[in-house]
Amino acid sequence: MLDFSKRNSRRRCGKFVESSPYFAEEFFKMGKKQNSQHSLWKINRAGNSICFMFQKIAYLLLRFAAGFLVLVAAAVFGVVVVAVVVAVAASFFSSTTGAAAFAVVNRIDDFAITPEQNIAHAMTALMAQNKGAGKNDRMREGFRCGMILELVYGAAVMLICLGFARPLMSLFVKDEEVIGHGVVYLHLIAVMYILPAVTNALQGFFRGIGDLKVTLMSSFTNMTVRVIAAAPMVLLWNFGIEALPYSYLAGWIAMLLVETPL
Repeated sequence: MLDFSKRNSRRRCGKFVESSPYFAEEFFKMGKKQNSQHSLWKINRAGNSICFMFQKIAYLLLRFAAGFLVLVAAAVFGVVVVAVVVAVAASFFSSTTGAAAFAVVNRIDDFAITPEQNIAHAMTALMAQNKGAGKNDRMREGFRCGMILELVYGAAVMLICLGFARPLMSLFVKDEEVIGHGVVYLHLIAVMYILPAVTNALQGFFRGIGDLKVTLMSSFTNMTVRVIAAAPMVLLWNFGIEALPYSYLAGWIAMLLVETPL
């Protein structure tokens, strides 16, 4: 009776290998060759994974560096703008009055513009996630909703600054001369708050899709045009604090002209 059990099969294979030393030698050589090829494949795969990881790290570092350059550029040009502002205050007001008015309206500006920037940050995250997922329809819908939020908020801030400019200034200072300069500034800048709402939404979109060249160019343009516009108003046309909102308006319009065609 034939025995096909596993134990008997192993015994017969062992006898065959023992009786065929040449076969056994070739068999083990083949196994070693296959093991070495498998090891090389593993090494290549590990090397490719490491290269891919370093490429991703380099890409993220470049993205971070580009964003950091935008912030540095904005900060440097912001210092220049502040210098022009100080020149305005020193030229047309007493030093304490001009500095106080500028400090107060800057605080109100921060309250007005910071939420617009935060809406843009949310748009950046939304655009990046949906771009990575390949959902272009959700990108369009997210951009539309973000732009609507920006415009609604900009309009609300405009109405508040137009209607409550004096009470807002009175929250920070009691000097009537300082309050008067601040009210003039707020009445002018209020009608312009729609523009930074639009520019922030566009910046959030471009950051989300990874096109940081546009944000860098537009930020440079904005700050440069502000300084160029403020200089003649201060030095030639003897503008007071009104030079600041008009220079901001010129910068925001130039920023839109850079971003919109792209």
